[in-house]
Amino acid sequence: MNATDLRELDGRVVLVTSAVDQRNPPTGLRGTVRVVEADDAGRPIVQVELEFPQMFTTRARHRTVTLGAEELQQLFDSDHDGAPTVVTLREPLDPETPAGE
Repeated sequence: MNATDLRELDGRVVLVTSAVDQRNPPTGLRGTVRVVEADDAGRPIVQVELEFPQMFTTRARHRTVTLGAEELQQLFDSDHDGAPTVVTLREPLDPETPAGE
């Protein structure tokens, strides 16, 4: 993956799932990929923005997750007709929600 490849991801819509989700079927959210300014090493930082809607007992909120090398590789490996489509996080989609909800 080079910097040009990463910048082409900006604005893409992807399915975001969690490796710790034990539900059947598993939960997924739509996320938007954002590529921001380079880090100290000159590499662009790739993030996924998630929106959580207001529900009966929770407020609407926003979460930004910075993707690591493993998640980036997985994103590129999920390529469907030239567009990466899926990323799986190693953490809950919404850390504010108690397990099992």
